[in-house]
Amino acid sequence: MKVTVLSDRTTNIRASVRDTQFELMLAIALVVMIIYLFLRNIPATIIPGVAVPLSLIGTFCGDGVFGFFH
Repeated sequence: MKVTVLSDRTTNIRASVRDTQFELMLAIALVVMIIYLFLRNIPATIIPGVAVPLSLIGTFCGDGVFGFFH
């Protein structure tokens, strides 16, 4: 049996993952900046700044535990 690669989409997938990571970081930064802009209170800004990344981490961990990643 001989296996040949017909197409390699690795480059496109890696670029897509990098773009997604950048967009997530940008979204978190924008959330923190907008909350600070409206509230003008550092402690009230830190709470969502910590809560958003933690909720994303928890979501991805839960997805892995329940087998949603293949």
